[in-house]
Amino acid sequence: MKRLLPGLLCVFTLVAQPKPGNGTIDGHVYNSLTGEPLRKAMVTLTGRDGVGLTDDSNAEGKFHFAGLPPGTYRISASHAGFLGHSARYAITLGANDNVAGVEVRLAPQGVISGRVLDEDGDPSPGASVSILKQIYRDGRKQWNPSTGAVSNDAGEYRSPPLVPGRYLVRATSQRSGVNNSYGNPPKMFYVTVYYPNAATQQAALPVDVGSGADVRGIDVHLFKRAATPSYHVREK
Repeated sequence: MKRLLPGLLCVFTLVAQPKPGNGTIDGHVYNSLTGEPLRKAMVTLTGRDGVGLTDDSNAEGKFHFAGLPPGTYRISASHAGFLGHSARYAITLGANDNVAGVEVRLAPQGVISGRVLDEDGDPSPGASVSILKQIYRDGRKQWNPSTGAVSNDAGEYRSPPLVPGRYLVRATSQRSGVNNSYGNPPKMFYVTVYYPNAATQQAALPVDVGSGADVRGIDVHLFKRAATPSYHVREK
């Protein structure tokens, strides 16, 4: 029986999948900002019964799905430089239905870029950069992690994809403090810094990003702080 089990599972899987039909779905992918058709967008169709198909939009932004059995389907699309999105409504197909005019509009992504520099203005490679988005929860403003990046050998970072909103940029150096005296802890160390050179969120300068905006020159300047001395109290 153990030898027959894999074959039986394959039969059950084939039975569970719906048979191809004659339904079709046609539509277009557009740039939501300019209204222009988007070429080479990856369009994905998913159905409740395990149907999953993909198509690339052509030069006119058009996509086409065929051989669809009756069911309910959702269409989504993605493209480099844009935020992924889905069509507004699910599509219900009957037997031999042909649905046209489906639209998916993708918004251009926002980008924040700049450099992480040390206290002397030199590049700080390998720094961890976090992008925090302003949101409101229970009527109170909060900063939630959105995305991040790591600075390259020139101290440069670039952080997409961002939706329109207000952001804070935070950088943390990965360099250890100078520790050249055995038995003594480092006297200075790099602290986490918010753009442009603030040690706290309250003192940070927010960055506004519009739809498709490429916000450059957001440089973060790191600095060091003296280590807090530690004391050990011993009872006599």
